[in-house]
Amino acid sequence: MEAISLKKVTAVVLTCVIGSYFASASADDAKLEVKTDVSSDVKADVVKVISEAKTPSKFAMLVEKFDLDKDGLLSKAEIESSKSEKLLTVFSKIDLNTDSGISEAEFNQYIAKVK
Repeated sequence: MEAISLKKVTAVVLTCVIGSYFASASADDAKLEVKTDVSSDVKADVVKVISEAKTPSKFAMLVEKFDLDKDGLLSKAEIESSKSEKLLTVFSKIDLNTDSGISEAEFNQYIAKVK
């Protein structure tokens, strides 16, 4: 997941607050013009972060279920002990750097490639 700077998040929040103020203001107040330099990419990033915060990612659910040592990675031993044949068969495809562990980045790359 790409990191979003605090400045970008702050700019989007301020834009939303100002926008909601003017949306609810009377017709006379709505004549004021507010210009912001927040790009649509920033807004999309914030929406993405907010939506991901509400629902855990697929990788987070797998880690919660199978990560026995709670290191945030799925090792081959953990997958073998889970007896999940589906994960075991695709493990080598997901483990791109062949370190016998699946990170969130590797998992996301695999999912993007499969889609």
